[in-house]
Amino acid sequence: MIEVTKIAHLSGHKDSIYALTFNKENASIYSGAADGMVVRWNAYQQEDGLLVMKCPTPVYSLYTNTQNTIIAGTREGNLHIGDLNQNKELKWIEAHKGGVFDILPYKQGVITLSEDGTIACWDEHFTLEFRLKVASKSLRIGRFINEHHLLIGSSDHLIYLVDLATKRIIQVFESHTNSVFALATHSDFFYSGGRDAQLIKWEIETGKYEKLPAHLYHINALDIHPTLPLMLSCSMDKTIKLWDLEKFKLMKVIDNERHQSHINCVNKVLWIDTNHFISCSDDRTILVFELTNLI
Repeated sequence: MIEVTKIAHLSGHKDSIYALTFNKENASIYSGAADGMVVRWNAYQQEDGLLVMKCPTPVYSLYTNTQNTIIAGTREGNLHIGDLNQNKELKWIEAHKGGVFDILPYKQGVITLSEDGTIACWDEHFTLEFRLKVASKSLRIGRFINEHHLLIGSSDHLIYLVDLATKRIIQVFESHTNSVFALATHSDFFYSGGRDAQLIKWEIETGKYEKLPAHLYHINALDIHPTLPLMLSCSMDKTIKLWDLEKFKLMKVIDNERHQSHINCVNKVLWIDTNHFISCSDDRTILVFELTNLI
């Protein structure tokens, strides 16, 4: 039987935590919240966080790279760029006309997805290379299926497959009945979740899908295990769930009553190694869990 143990309960943010990332280079968790703070935490120990930078508006997304740079996307559409060695902000740029919901690595720079319905491509110096209008509503989440093909979940209920090389939408996936907040890719399939609380398994090549009523409320994030056919989901219903991807079946429910998990909406969940994952919530905390007996 899979055992779940909470090994750290990290607190210090003053408002809901929306963004979470893990830097393998220094084994650190970075979080961004509605209080505007970007904070660094030890991934495996119960310690106080270290303030990296303070943004003037809520932080919706985070990304760190191997050059010890951290990028925070905010509600106002700005990108704040910080130095992890100095733990300070270097500069900020006006990137979008709405909130920046996701930041992804692309070539030597990043791709940003925004509330304004556009994606923007930035080089390593944060010079804009191109901007592409994808939808009339918010773009909430992006996941690459290969070097240039990007899946994008939108608030218009659709999932777009965009070819970044040609700057064209090449396929549209339709089945959700509300905003798509979460995407994950595995083998020849991808998975999606959103406001309709449905978890959908899609065949990339054909567009065929299988659907499960996975949570009581919004699915906010999905993440695939580094080596095993397992996936985590998290929800507004305060739970985290573990799924068997081969059988497309629920394996474990992680909640406050049984595992001292979150007491409010869970906004992000992320594997940091083969036996540990992290999560963040509207309850202003980050939790670190250890899983054993996965095989």
